Amino acid sequence: MEAFVAVVEEAGFSAAARRLRVTPSAVSKQVTRLEARLGVALLRRNTRGVQASDAGEAYYRRAQGILDDTVRLERDISHYSETPAGVVRVSLSSLIARHAVLAMASDFLTQYPDVRLTFELTDDYVDLLQDRFDIAVRVGELEDASFIARRIGRLTRTVAAAPSYIERCGVPRHPEELRDHNCLTLNVNNGSMNNWLFMGPNGPLSIEASGNFEANTIHGLSDAAQAGVGIARMATLVTHDAIASGHLVPLLEAYMSPDSAPLQVVYPSTRHPSLAAKLFADALLESIGAVMRRSART
Repeated sequence: MEAFVAVVEEAGFSAAARRLRVTPSAVSKQVTRLEARLGVALLRRNTRGVQASDAGEAYYRRAQGILDDTVRLERDISHYSETPAGVVRVSLSSLIARHAVLAMASDFLTQYPDVRLTFELTDDYVDLLQDRFDIAVRVGELEDASFIARRIGRLTRTVAAAPSYIERCGVPRHPEELRDHNCLTLNVNNGSMNNWLFMGPNGPLSIEASGNFEANTIHGLSDAAQAGVGIARMATLVTHDAIASGHLVPLLEAYMSPDSAPLQVVYPSTRHPSLAAKLFADALLESIGAVMRRSART
């Protein structure tokens, strides 16, 4: 049932397999067995992909509700257990994971051996409900009332470049000079993070970053900046180690960006988090908060 729902929602076997973390052939076999048991074709297969049949549409609507009810049932029953157990699915940035979470995750799993953590490392916002995530770490104000947010702190951002880039291209003395530099851009969340804000003597100043390098993760942006490709703007949380080691040099510090944003642990309000999810959310708050406090002092 879950395989069939994934195929319909992802419009194909390969995409469904990536979502379920199995092979396309395994998904195809599951759906074929389901159709054989029901005695009806649920999918129309053609050269352009797959599409739900009339019977498949009806089955999909009912199956979606059944799967959601099953998840809620398992979470509700898990409250009766005093021992944290089960899978906790987490969505967060790869750099936040590397700088503030992975070491803590090791300690957490040692303390709670019956828990299994599944990380989706992405800088894009995932659909927590559709993709059945328990927790996400997100930047920005929460506007959707179907989620609960626990604030970790506020992110400040740093503009930085590698010594090799500075030696080759010089140091921008004013934000306007960034227009003549190679600024590294981030291809996530509709490019909203490529509008760089600064505070000038006459108020806020906005620069639309542009250059010849774009990445779809902060991790990729950080590596490119440290390799001397160009100038990047990233959260101080993920730049302070590179700055402390001399791999990056902070720029335009006199024009510190005013656009700090809340960093939050988010989970759906429509279902009860399991004990394991609650405890891991607590651990995320403490671990990321500690790194943010340390980076703010350096």
